[in-house]
Amino acid sequence: MDASQDGASTTVASSGSATGFRAPTTPVGARFVVPFAIAYFGLWMTLLTPTVIALSVHLATVLPEGERSGALALVLGVAGIVGVIANPLVGKLSDRTTSRLGMRKPWLVAGVVITILGLVVIASSTTVVLILLGWCVATVGLNATIAALTSLLPDHVPHHQRGRVSGLLGMGIPVGAVGGAGLAQAFTTRPFLLFLAPAVVLVIGVGLLLPAYTDRRLRQEDARQLPRFDWREFLGSYWVSPRRYPDFGWTWLSRFLVFMGVSTLVTFQAFYLIDQLRIPLERVATLVAVSTLVHYAFVFAASPVGGWLSDRLDRRKVFITVAAGLYAAGLAVIAFAESFPVFLVGMAVTGIGEGAYLAVDLALVTDVLPNPDEAAKEMAVFNVATALPPAVAPAVAPLFLAIPVLNKGTESNYVALFIVAALFAALGALAIRPVRSAR
Repeated sequence: MDASQDGASTTVASSGSATGFRAPTTPVGARFVVPFAIAYFGLWMTLLTPTVIALSVHLATVLPEGERSGALALVLGVAGIVGVIANPLVGKLSDRTTSRLGMRKPWLVAGVVITILGLVVIASSTTVVLILLGWCVATVGLNATIAALTSLLPDHVPHHQRGRVSGLLGMGIPVGAVGGAGLAQAFTTRPFLLFLAPAVVLVIGVGLLLPAYTDRRLRQEDARQLPRFDWREFLGSYWVSPRRYPDFGWTWLSRFLVFMGVSTLVTFQAFYLIDQLRIPLERVATLVAVSTLVHYAFVFAASPVGGWLSDRLDRRKVFITVAAGLYAAGLAVIAFAESFPVFLVGMAVTGIGEGAYLAVDLALVTDVLPNPDEAAKEMAVFNVATALPPAVAPAVAPLFLAIPVLNKGTESNYVALFIVAALFAALGALAIRPVRSAR
């Protein structure tokens, strides 16, 4: 069987590897890339469907109106913390796994099984405590799956293909959001299907992916040379020194700053339409659906194009800088929008920026990973830059909403909020400039 068809690669020595890992050089083929993408799409569909709509719908059926928003905040907040803890830890454990199946496959399988168990608990529960428990369990499973999946990019995809492959993966969020919303509408009154139907895509993708590649393996003798997994190593699961590895640190910071802008837009979009554009409450849900569709349509279009061009020109930094700059420009348009059509223009521009950024930034971080022996752990630490902003952005937003300058006569200053969000994204563009080990 041809190496490009099964995900195995001709390799060359990779600096910094103490276990003999060699960076891939042979192109991966469709037999690996297609199920990889399906699994990634299914992962985001399984993750986004509950957070965007399914948990809200389910809580609305089991709780009185006054208790729903608080319960949703509790469930998402606690599970968010669990996810931030679980992702790097699983990545670290994956890098130390000596299973016959390899380093990543056991965690892919375990992650999917744990996810489904958690979703079953949610769907069969009618109390906040059990729903919280179920979503925490599912979050552990999803983060185990994320840690294993994202590590396949540096493990198996050569440098000259990473832009195209990560560009394809960059479509996972829009596919997950739109596909999950469609499934949610179809199964609103059937909780088991509401939560488990998106996971079917994940199961199919992982099922097709497992036989499609030869996993990395850690030999027992190499594992014995690794530092003992004590408290110091455990805490090290959550840290990659920006002082020792500045390129990774700048890339992490860029992702965090850009996603501060992304999280601000996602969180406050509906309130912005109500308070600043004076959209009647009964029309808000429909217009949010329209704006989300417009945004993700441009994400979907820009991601593969950005990834392909990045590989073609062998450049990463310039694409990330332009993409983050576009996102900032789109947020600035939204900040000063006087009508819904202008707001849609801003959503389209942010969609182009987000799509290109997601594609190329993922490729760049695989190029600047400090240690190939800890690829899963380092990719998981990088994933924290995406997971933190949804918690941080809403927490700091009241400071900017209270700014008296540029207020358009509303109680909350959304002009200031989105200008600050645009500044975060612009700083994310600048943060990538100091990276030296990649172009």
